[in-house]
This record gives sequence, structure tokens and C-alpha cells, in this order.
Amino acid sequence: MDKDGDGIPDQFERDSVYYVNSVPASQWDADSDGVPDWRDPSQWPQFGLTALKRFTLIFKPNTDAERYKVMAGYNFLTGAYEPYDTIPPDPDDHEFLMASGSFDLAADSIATLVFAVVFADWYGFFFRPDTALALVDKWAQRFYDQYWFLYTGAQGDSEFQITDCGLKIQPNPVSGKAVVSFSLPNAVQVSLRLYDIAGRLARDFENQRLNAGKYSMDVDLHDLPLGTYFLVLETPTGRQSQSLIIVR
Repeated sequence: MDKDGDGIPDQFERDSVYYVNSVPASQWDADSDGVPDWRDPSQWPQFGLTALKRFTLIFKPNTDAERYKVMAGYNFLTGAYEPYDTIPPDPDDHEFLMASGSFDLAADSIATLVFAVVFADWYGFFFRPDTALALVDKWAQRFYDQYWFLYTGAQGDSEFQITDCGLKIQPNPVSGKAVVSFSLPNAVQVSLRLYDIAGRLARDFENQRLNAGKYSMDVDLHDLPLGTYFLVLETPTGRQSQSLIIVR
């Protein structure tokens, strides 16, 4: 069957039947990138962390069957479902396993794996390096939680690239009014939107074709709730985001 009439059988799409039967057509493209959400990696469900286990050099799984059990969150000795080790272990040499899954991959289906390598410049800024890493890790986790699809593949592999338009908002944190600035190397269709921490659209500032040049606009945020937001500038060929905090 092809309930959405796009020429692709439903079994080869991800939840297209649910969207067509349960979601208004106006909400089929939440990020307005022209790709229906069921075929858009940035909108797909995420597994997240499903197992975090500690092992000593003596007590650990040694066979494939035992390792698969652990990755699925089970105690490989007792068979009990114990996905997370939360009790601090005795001092010893330890190995750790972090797993996302397990899941069945049917024929003709696709799984997208995303890896993040986190770096932080700490010397001269913080007393300890882990302080800087914690801050960077917080933002990496936030991007993940927001389902943002960041593609940095080889040039030519995709039309979508991360674009540096010099997007800034000042002051930040902001208590009322602020100034948003950015620049465009050529004429292009631009959208400038503000999202809250849950990914909901909080404000739509701009959605039109603009000429090349530098732009600056005043925005009034005094009526928005306190908290962290993401300002996202999108063009047909790229996206740039800037976090901001609203305080009083």
C-alpha cells in the first residue's frame, strides 16, 4: 500500500502511515526543510543509551553470546534485565560498555549511526580539564536531544552543509530586547526561527529571500518564558544555530 501517494510502498518508509492517518498535512515537515519527517533523519526516533555496564578484568563477558546479552541490558550470568550499573564499584581496574540498541534491522531498512568526538580548550580557563569537557558535552547532548541532523561529509556528498553566516545575538543572556546579526554571501531564501529546549517553535523572525550583505534586526523576547533557546538560521544549502538564554 502507498497511503501517502508518493510512489514509495509504506513498508519502505518510516511511520509514513502514521503521519498520513494521524497528523495534519501542515505538520508533516516540522523543520520546513522540504523533506517529510518520516524520511528526514533529523526527525527520526532515537534509541539513546540502553546499557551502561562496568566490568573488572576478571569479571566480564568473554563470548559473543554473553556480549550480546550485555549490550541488550541483561546480566550475562543471571539473565536478569539490569541495563545500568549505578552502584560505585570497589577500587580496581575497570572496563566500561555503553550501548545503544539492540534492535532488529529488517530487509531494505536503514539505521543511521551518529558519533560525536568532544574536544575542549581548558588550559588558562579552568582549573581542571574535565570542567571544560562537561560544558562541551552538555551542548553535544543538547544537539542530540533536539534531533538536529548535522552533516559534515565530504564535499559533494550532500547539498546540505553547515554554513557560517556569522550568526550572533547580543546581549546573551538577554532579559528583553536583543540584536540579531548575520551576513549572506549571496542572495538566498532565508528563514530565521527561535526554538525552545523542547524543539517547539517559539518565534518566527524571518522567512523571505534576501540579497547578499550584512543584516541586523532588533527582536523583543520579553514575553517568552525564562530558559534556554536555539536561534536557527537556515538557507537551502545550510544551517547555523546559536544558543541563547532568557533571564529577568
